[in-house]
Amino acid sequence: MGELSERNLTDSSMQRERQPVPKMNILAVDDEPNLPIVFGRMAQCSKMAYAIGLFKVVSSGQEAVREVLEEPGRYNVVLTDLQMPEMDGLRVADALKDQEGVFVYVVSGAVDSIDQNKLKTEHGVRGFLKKPYSLEEVGNFLNDAYRDLDIKEGKI
Repeated sequence: MGELSERNLTDSSMQRERQPVPKMNILAVDDEPNLPIVFGRMAQCSKMAYAIGLFKVVSSGQEAVREVLEEPGRYNVVLTDLQMPEMDGLRVADALKDQEGVFVYVVSGAVDSIDQNKLKTEHGVRGFLKKPYSLEEVGNFLNDAYRDLDIKEGKI
């Protein structure tokens, strides 16, 4: 009976390995230089459950929206700071909430003081990461984003 269980486990593991892994194509927008450094480190971490195909950083909300709209389908995850000059993270989320296959996540120090449910329902924000953050928190955050992609593609 033990051999049967091991064989079934092996068979299902092999089936999972054959399925294409959805890659997160991430566009990060932050007017401060810390976000790209931390997320760049996470992209190199081999212990995470996700795969990153593309990681690009822009420094303004306008540039982020332009990137996504000019190349539909290129990015599936947008990480945006909430507080930025000219175009803040909420305006970025509003501009992208109707884009097919694009998930917007907010990275902010003010996460505790905002109505997260309102941001999800009214602005289409998928999740939040509070600053300051550790590498472990970033890893968990990106794993959640990756799970959202799996759900979107019908793999969960």
